Amino acid sequence: MQPCMRTLLKFCFEVMIIASIFPP
Repeated sequence: MQPCMRTLLKFCFEVMIIASIFPP
């Protein structure tokens, strides 16, 4: 995954959880 920006840390964290639950 691409490095997440600090301003989007929360968004990236949520995306990582969703990706873990729903594999591509």
